Amino acid sequence: MIESIQIQNEASYGSPCETLSGLLKFNFIYGSNGSGKTTISRIIADESIFSDCRLVWRGGISLEPLVYNRDFVEKNFNPSSELKGLDSKAQRIADLFAVSDAMSISAQKHRHRNFIGLVIFALSAVVSQQSYGFFLQWPLLIASLGLGGLSFGLYQHSQYHRLEEKYLDFRALAEGLRVQFFWYVAGVNLSTTDFFLRDQRDELEWIRQAIAQTHLQMPIESRKEAHEWIIERWIRDQRFILLATMLKAV
Repeated sequence: MIESIQIQNEASYGSPCETLSGLLKFNFIYGSNGSGKTTISRIIADESIFSDCRLVWRGGISLEPLVYNRDFVEKNFNPSSELKGLDSKAQRIADLFAVSDAMSISAQKHRHRNFIGLVIFALSAVVSQQSYGFFLQWPLLIASLGLGGLSFGLYQHSQYHRLEEKYLDFRALAEGLRVQFFWYVAGVNLSTTDFFLRDQRDELEWIRQAIAQTHLQMPIESRKEAHEWIIERWIRDQRFILLATMLKAV
């Protein structure tokens, strides 16, 4: 967790250094336009490009930040300069995708950390139990029981917080919104909910309803440059991802 942020000589921040301290797990930062909110998000996203700024992490252990700001939208969704005509409705779909994608990544990392911890504790419990059978030392038996309890606790934590289900749900929502966005840009007046998750309506109906809210009549006029942009930013990117997945499987 970030404990404080030191900012100097960036945008609206001058010298001497200003420190945003006393940060908690959840923080709300607000201010007028030009007050430096975006600058803070950019420092969190990539501290290395700001020579006079610094993030202070609790215990000195830094984590990979996930930042959704104007730069994220520009990098991942805004079309090239030759493609004009995207309106606020398309931007709304893009924003919703960005949020759901970030939540999916966060849930995936949480699930992965939980699984690694469970495996480590479970294996350590087995090793301690086997060692007790050989050395007959009571501390080893106690350690085995304690480690076994920790691994069971992590399993219960995973079940209680539905880590696997959250990751899959947010991933499904993000992918549905991604397709809806590119369909809208291409001028396809269809809703992905007509083709998406039709066999899981009981458990995942909320995802279909969320995507349905983004279905917009009157899409922008389909043009050649829009199709070329979609091929570059969606189809080719997906091809590379699939190829990389196939190579890993081999």
